[in-house]
Amino acid sequence: MRARLVREFDSVLVLLRWRAIRFTGMDEEFTLKRRKQEHQMFRLGDTVRILSGPFAAFTGKIEGINQSKALLKVTVKIYGRNEPIKLNFADVEVLSFS
Repeated sequence: MRARLVREFDSVLVLLRWRAIRFTGMDEEFTLKRRKQEHQMFRLGDTVRILSGPFAAFTGKIEGINQSKALLKVTVKIYGRNEPIKLNFADVEVLSFS
């Protein structure tokens, strides 16, 4: 009984160490994205490139800005139609100012 308890305890410690390492890495990634967000300025009509997600490498124009939620409403041309997409500040980069 005691040996089994020790083995299970060791397994739990290994799991906890792995999660701590994983969360630390995620925290650093979040901090880098946050810094990138702070340095970008967005204006209505700006042309932006989408950096991540299913629409990565698409370009579009900013139609709306929600500063409190850090969201942009970007209009992207898909199959000849303009489609509005909501994106985080960190998911785009400004190509040109209007």
